[in-house]
Order: sequence, then C-alpha cells, then structure tokens
Amino acid sequence: MSKYAKLDVSGLKLVQSLVPKLQDRITRVLGTEILAEAMSNTPVDTGALKNSGYLETNRDTQRNAAIAEAMGKNPFAIVADAGSELEPGQARVAFAMEYAAHVEFGTEISPAQPFLIPATETIKAEAEEIAAKVAADFIK
Repeated sequence: MSKYAKLDVSGLKLVQSLVPKLQDRITRVLGTEILAEAMSNTPVDTGALKNSGYLETNRDTQRNAAIAEAMGKNPFAIVADAGSELEPGQARVAFAMEYAAHVEFGTEISPAQPFLIPATETIKAEAEEIAAKVAADFIK
C-alpha cells in the first residue's frame, strides 16, 4: 500500500487567476518571437509585405498599425481579409498584404520564398525553453 499526499490547488483563487495570465504572456512572447523571425526573413521589394506583419491575440491586435505602415510603403497594395476570432491562449502571426501567400508558397510564375513557416518551425523548436523562461520570470 503506497502512501501519498494529494494536492489540489484548483480552489485557490490566486492560482486560478494566474494561469490565464501566464498562458496569455507565453502566447504573446511566442507570437512576438515568430513575428520577429518571420520579418527578418521576409523578402523585400517595396517593404510593404515586411511591414504588414502583425501579432493578434483574443485581447488585442497590431493589424491596423501594420496595415498603415505597409500602405506607407506601397499605397496601392491590397490588404487581405482578417482571420476568425481567437480563443484565449491563441495568437495569430500574419501578414496583411494580400499577396503574402503568393510569396510564401509561390505561384506558377514565381518560386516560393518562404518566410513565415520557417520562422514558425524555428521558434517551435525553442518553444518549451522560451515558455519555461517566461514562466520563471512571471513567478518572480
């Protein structure tokens, strides 16, 4: 017969209030890292595509600011539709220029110049380490 102690913190209001905040912070940090990596790899012609990158969560978005900056580089660029609503713990790293997918995946005429998927894969490989650091800093 084993002896053990069972700990249930689900009733502690402090823990319940911190978990969503920590989840939100980790989501934002990972999204910011992916965005920075993607923007550093984005091919540049006018700069509109690179400047149209943004991070969006269920709480806020940088979309409008990114669009304004991108349109300053290329006022004739077409803006892509925004995505669907996000749930807590989700983030969207996106590029608002309509042609972003054409650059990422290529077309019949131009070859793919991936920038977002490689950035996501790079940060995904580091995600646990980044999340652990964010959690440690959060608890301090």
